[in-house]
Amino acid sequence: MKKLIYLASVCICTLTFVSCKKYLDIIPDNIPTIEYAFDDRVRAERYLTSCYAYLPNIGIAGNTGTFSDLVWSNNAVDWLNLHGHRVLRDGNESIDPYMNYWDGLRGGSNLWRGIRDCNIFLENVDKVRDLEEHEKRRWIAEVKFLKAYFHFYLLQLYGPIPIVRENLPVSSTAEEVKVFREPVDEVVDYIVLLLNEASPDLPLKIEMEVSELGRITKPICLAMKAKILVTAASPLFNGNEDYSTMVDKRGKVLFNQVKDPQKWIKALEACKQAIDTCHMAGIMLYDLPNINNLSEQTRQVLMASQVVTDKWNTEQI
Repeated sequence: MKKLIYLASVCICTLTFVSCKKYLDIIPDNIPTIEYAFDDRVRAERYLTSCYAYLPNIGIAGNTGTFSDLVWSNNAVDWLNLHGHRVLRDGNESIDPYMNYWDGLRGGSNLWRGIRDCNIFLENVDKVRDLEEHEKRRWIAEVKFLKAYFHFYLLQLYGPIPIVRENLPVSSTAEEVKVFREPVDEVVDYIVLLLNEASPDLPLKIEMEVSELGRITKPICLAMKAKILVTAASPLFNGNEDYSTMVDKRGKVLFNQVKDPQKWIKALEACKQAIDTCHMAGIMLYDLPNINNLSEQTRQVLMASQVVTDKWNTEQI
């Protein structure tokens, strides 16, 4: 009798364990997963849109470069969250800075999270079952551009940064997530590599403007490549001896200390390629027609303002 009771108890415990295990393996309803996000074209396009959402705001709220003596205000407009304006007016803070694009605080989006989402997209886009090949190549190119742009924006703000080629697994140890910053030249090379991979599959211009205007095109990609290479060739990053002491624990010098004239040649070639591509797309320097018999000097002054205020003019990439 005792033997039968013991066997019955063992069976009940085993069944209970198996039942619990199966129960715990079930994902609750209405909980999205990565597989769900790339189940079909519609959901995948939503994820593509989320990668665009991290683009920094380059208007008056999010970029100090927009401001000059021509744009100013007082404390009465602080409710507009003009973070870039606050930096010019009051200075920034080292503890809790405005436009913190590293952590995504005080007017800045978290660009590391944006890079992670780009990597997730690139790792999973092949799973989309109803996505045509030409469209998949274009989407991949767009995300590669965004990933490159986020790295470049962080490089401008913080100097040498880590390169996030792939996402670290969730199981990574505390030591594994302590990644090193890479030298400026290596970061630039990686950014240019991504842009070179992206440009062949991007459209020359947006055909469906109602639904797609603002998405990445070949002129945008090549213009950004030109800007990055000009920046890398500039004295700030090309042989800047003021940063000679920036050496990491591996002994890597983060700012190269020898000026390289070849960087200017690469920048020149990239600028020429970007200009030629823009011309193919109908993008060219703005020229204000002289319809009121203005003096040439007056026309030049007006043209400098009209290039900013004239919507959809030929100079906008």
